[in-house]
Amino acid sequence: FRLKLSLKTSYYKFLYNSKSIKLADVEDNYIFFAAQLQPEALTTTFVGYYQDIFSILEIISSAKRDTDKIIYKEHPDTFAQGEPFYSPLYKNKTYWNEIFNYKDLNVISEKENIYETIDKSLMLVTQSSTTAIEAVIRGKPVLIFGNAWFSECEGIFKIQNYQDCVNAISKIKKGYKPDLKLVRKFLNSVAKSSYKGIIHDKFYELPVLEIKKNNIRIADLIHSKYKEYYN
Repeated sequence: FRLKLSLKTSYYKFLYNSKSIKLADVEDNYIFFAAQLQPEALTTTFVGYYQDIFSILEIISSAKRDTDKIIYKEHPDTFAQGEPFYSPLYKNKTYWNEIFNYKDLNVISEKENIYETIDKSLMLVTQSSTTAIEAVIRGKPVLIFGNAWFSECEGIFKIQNYQDCVNAISKIKKGYKPDLKLVRKFLNSVAKSSYKGIIHDKFYELPVLEIKKNNIRIADLIHSKYKEYYN
């Protein structure tokens, strides 16, 4: 089973890159669709109906102008090998055929520089990726289709239906840009509301005992907040 997944991942990566165009060949002011790793809690459970990327693309395609282009960039981990990467179970051959044939959409390599891709865009669209924060910091408005801790940040439009999307795109087309002072205020408030000392073992190789201590700290914080709000 794992060998088959590995072979499919390699095949889809080859197929994706064979269909990709170079960012240098793309004109500025496109709609940048930042795809996320799936299946995963943030993009398969927390976003509800919009776990289906094509439901988002349908709304974007209907709300945008006919001349607007969509640039799709896949998440690098989608083509990673080994556990816990099971993307071929979700983004299978049917998925990729639909992406490659989608109207007014081009794919670029997952290796293209994310910041350059953001800077050349008119706006960024994502389910709940933290790429949204990277975009507003760089002065680009963002449309998100999921629940995220940053959804109330300046420059981010939380889209729940077609009319929300139409209104957001219209405002952006008229020249709207995020107020960077308000973005900094939001991020500063997040920093002041955060707790230090918790390290995710995805980013740092930790001994088993340290992972256990981290989990205990997280559990204690959740419990303290529960008591603060409900007792």
